Amino acid sequence: MINEHNLEKANFRLSIENDDIGKVDERRSLMPLSMGKPGERLHIMALANGRNARSKLISLGLHPGDKIELISNDGRGGLVVGRDSIRLALGRGLAQKIMVSVEKQ
Repeated sequence: MINEHNLEKANFRLSIENDDIGKVDERRSLMPLSMGKPGERLHIMALANGRNARSKLISLGLHPGDKIELISNDGRGGLVVGRDSIRLALGRGLAQKIMVSVEKQ
């Protein structure tokens, strides 16, 4: 079950850019899709356990183990994700129920 307690246990990944001393990008290795950055390739690790959200995500074709790309996320409204040749628009609430990890390049 994914909950706040489990998220707090997730590891933090800190990266400091060489040309921007003092700016720290603090990201969890397991995070909600809504925290992703546009252009990132992500791996779906888990879906929320709520019956309605989980069944909706599965009916949209999103399953644990899928690889997706975050196309649009302005930090306020909906998100657009791509998988294979399809694009899906998701509300922020639904996107928060999808736990992802960033694919290493």
